[in-house]
Amino acid sequence: MANPCHLVVLTKFFLPKDYAWQVGFAQALTAVSSGDAVRPPRFCGYYFSRNAQPIGLCRHGCAELRLKAPLAYLSVHVYRATKGEFTIVPKGDEARTPYLLVHDSWDDSCCLQRFDLGFRFLTAKEPVI
Repeated sequence: MANPCHLVVLTKFFLPKDYAWQVGFAQALTAVSSGDAVRPPRFCGYYFSRNAQPIGLCRHGCAELRLKAPLAYLSVHVYRATKGEFTIVPKGDEARTPYLLVHDSWDDSCCLQRFDLGFRFLTAKEPVI
């Protein structure tokens, strides 16, 4: 049965403030923005595609990331932190993951947000209610 939660706060799960740089997301954003240096915003999202490709998401855009440490272990850490209840990887023949991980670089905190709501929140140019 699918969990109806829209937002799952991960109280004991943190990522470093510079995670977007560590996993190459900042560099990928710069590459997709015509070479202009892009600083990732406060909130960035991470999830995996159906073929286990890590993807970074924010208001500046979406980019496929290289599957290497520390990003390679992110899905496992999320799975363990939620005791197997939530994942950021599609299950079975699902087209996309039900949740994405939202990272707040101001305080290192993370939460899981239902994919459609998280996508809307992360890509918004204006505040979303």
